[in-house]
Amino acid sequence: MDTTGDGSAKKGEVDLGNVVISEEETPVADLPASVSVIEGEELERVPFKKGIDILRAVPNLLATDYNQGGVPGEFVLRGFSGGHGNVAAVFVDGAPLNESNSHADGIADFNIIIPEEIERIEVIRGPFSALYGNYARGGALISLQRKRSMRTPPIYRWDTGIPSGES
Repeated sequence: MDTTGDGSAKKGEVDLGNVVISEEETPVADLPASVSVIEGEELERVPFKKGIDILRAVPNLLATDYNQGGVPGEFVLRGFSGGHGNVAAVFVDGAPLNESNSHADGIADFNIIIPEEIERIEVIRGPFSALYGNYARGGALISLQRKRSMRTPPIYRWDTGIPSGES
């Protein structure tokens, strides 16, 4: 089938012409999905002892801690329950938190999260979240952003009292 008009297309091929792919940031409120954003005072009102406790601020998300030391807790989202939080793709400042080589594939261990550092939680539900990888089994992405003051490690300087170049 010749779709180019110049006879260059082979049988069974279709010339699509120029295809342009561009990146555009979409505000969370404009996404075609159910979205929850928790930040500021709303997040500060959540009582917490462990990292997984911050998820209790998210509507329609059930977070459970097994109270077994370093054992990751579990959360249930959109009716999906795995064990140890393997039902959603979890990111902290854009870095994936899910582990691929553990006994529960896709486990998200919130034990490494310090709740006081988190300033914003975004949960995106629905088929839109499939863009975030195979760990979005519950059809959701959880994105945690740390407070700006926590992103850059502090620079420490010590003064020995000895001028440089002298001993």
